[in-house]
Amino acid sequence: MGADVKAYQKELAQAGKDVDIILDYLWGDVTANAMQAIIPNRLHDEQDLKWIEIGSSAGQTAPIIGAAFRAVRLQLIGSGQGSVGVHAILQSFEEILKAEKNRPFVFNVQVVPLSQVESIWHQKSGNRLVFSPDM
Repeated sequence: MGADVKAYQKELAQAGKDVDIILDYLWGDVTANAMQAIIPNRLHDEQDLKWIEIGSSAGQTAPIIGAAFRAVRLQLIGSGQGSVGVHAILQSFEEILKAEKNRPFVFNVQVVPLSQVESIWHQKSGNRLVFSPDM
């Protein structure tokens, strides 16, 4: 195993020692390796670790060792239409609409012509950049 990989695993173990939720867009071997770095280094074995699988761009299967489930309070949760009931989705929409009505959402947006992407890309403005087609 290369020095870069070991350093990465050490950083990942440190970063994941006290997290409650991991949003996983990659899956595959990346997830299995991340679990092997994080799980043995948790601060508290009884602390919940919810691993939410959102995407699988790094692979459709992840070879997760069984000990991962016995070592900590690990929950694997899928994120997709089948993992949440229609009633819960509709209730979430209602709560979002109520929150927006009580305290309107504010979005700081800066619209920039696409032809200026190079000149503005690295500027820090605090606004969300939205590029529009040049007309």
